[in-house]
Amino acid sequence: MTSSGLYRGIACRNRVKSGESVTEAGTSGSSTRGLAGWAVGYSSSLLADQVFFLALTFAALQVGTPGQLGLVLAAGSIPRLLILMIGGALADRRSPKRITVATDAARAAVLAAAAVVLMLGSMTTWQLVSVALVIGALDGFFLPAVGALPARIAPVHEMGRVAALRTVAQRVALLAAGPLAGWLVHMYGPSAAFWASAALFLVSVSSLATLTLHPSPPPPPGHSDPERESSQQEYGYLRQAGTALRLVRRHPVLPWLLLLIAGLNFGFAGPVTAGIPLLATGSQWGASGAGLLLGAFGLGAAATGVGLIFTRWIPHAGMLAIGCVVTMGAALAALGYVTTFPAALSAAVVLGLGSGVCGTVIHAMVLTTTPKAELGRVMALLSISIEGVVPLSYALTGLLADFTGARATFVVGGVIILATAALAVTRPAVRSFELVRPAASQDA
Repeated sequence: MTSSGLYRGIACRNRVKSGESVTEAGTSGSSTRGLAGWAVGYSSSLLADQVFFLALTFAALQVGTPGQLGLVLAAGSIPRLLILMIGGALADRRSPKRITVATDAARAAVLAAAAVVLMLGSMTTWQLVSVALVIGALDGFFLPAVGALPARIAPVHEMGRVAALRTVAQRVALLAAGPLAGWLVHMYGPSAAFWASAALFLVSVSSLATLTLHPSPPPPPGHSDPERESSQQEYGYLRQAGTALRLVRRHPVLPWLLLLIAGLNFGFAGPVTAGIPLLATGSQWGASGAGLLLGAFGLGAAATGVGLIFTRWIPHAGMLAIGCVVTMGAALAALGYVTTFPAALSAAVVLGLGSGVCGTVIHAMVLTTTPKAELGRVMALLSISIEGVVPLSYALTGLLADFTGARATFVVGGVIILATAALAVTRPAVRSFELVRPAASQDA
C-alpha cells in the first residue's frame, strides 16, 4: 500500500465517522442496474462452482478410492490459495470486469470439455485432478475481481446492500447446489452436472459483460502518488501483491476486520460442517435431524440477508458486527450443551441469524474502508482469511470429536469466536465504525 493511498483510505473512514459527504459518481438508476447485474453474475458463478465441486466429488468416487478423492479435492483448493494475491493485484491494475468475464468463460469451456470426455467414457483420477487444478487456478483470479467490482459500479453508501446481496447469494447457492447436483448425477451422471455448471458460468458471463464500470477516481490535488505509479511500471504482480500486507498492517481498521473474519471462520467452519452430523448421530437425531439443523441455520442467515438488502443504512456498524459475533459464539457453544432437538434447532436458527448480519456488516465495512485502488488485493486477503483457516478448523474438530466427543467441538468453537470478538472490541476504530449514510452520497 502506498502512503498516499493509505492516507486517502483513512481520510475516507474519518469522513464516514463524522457524517461528512462522500461523493460518488453515477446515478441511482445506473447503480441499481449495475448491482442487479453483478448479483446475477455472482450468484450464477457461485452456484456453478458449488455444482461443479459436488459433481467432481461424485466423479472421483466412481473411479478412485476415498484417498484419491481427497487428492482431487485438494487439487482445487491449493492453486486457488496460491494465486489469490496475484489475482488481487491483477484486479487492481486491470479491469475487474474483463477478468471475471474471461475466467467464467474459461471455466465454462473447461467443464464443457470435461463433460464431453465423461459422456464418451470416464475420466481417470489424474484427469480429474487436472480439471480441479485449472478450475482452482481460475477461481484465484475470479474471486478478487468479482469482490472488487461493486465499488466500481455503485456508490459507497450502497456497500451495505452489496454485502447483503453477497450473503443471500452464498446461502441460496449452498442450499440449491446440493439438490441440483444430486438430482443431475442420479438421473444422468456427473457429465450432466458438469454441463449444468458450464451453462451457469455462461449465464454469469452474459450478466457481468453488461456492467458499466465507473473509472477509478484520480488522486486528490497534490497527491500524484508517485510510489504507486513507479511500482506499476517497475514491479510485477507478485511484488505488488505484497503491498496488500503493508496496507493491512498500517490500516487502523482492516487488520482487525480480517482477524475477526478469520477467527469467526476458524471457530465456526468445523463444528457446523462436520460437528452437526456428528452431534445428530450421537444424539439419535439421525441424518434428517442434521439436515434440519443445517437448514435452520441457512434459513436464518438468508432471512437476515434478505432483510438487509432493503435496509437503506445500517447504523453503528462496528458495534453491531461485534455484537453479532458474540451472538454467534454463544449460539454455537449452546449447541454443545442442549440435549433436546427443539433447543438445538433454536440455537441453529439464532446462529444463522447472527451469521447473516455479521457476514453482511463486516463485508460492508471492508468494502467501505478499503481504498479502491487496493480493493482487489484486500479481497484476495479476505478470501485467504476465510479459506485458509477452514482446513485447520476441520482438523481441530476431528481431533476434539475423537478425544472428547462432538459436543466439545461446539463449546471450543464458541470460545474461539468469543475470544476473537473480545480482541476486536478493544479497538476503538472498530467499535466506532459507521457506514456511509445514503444522504451523504450525492450524484455527481
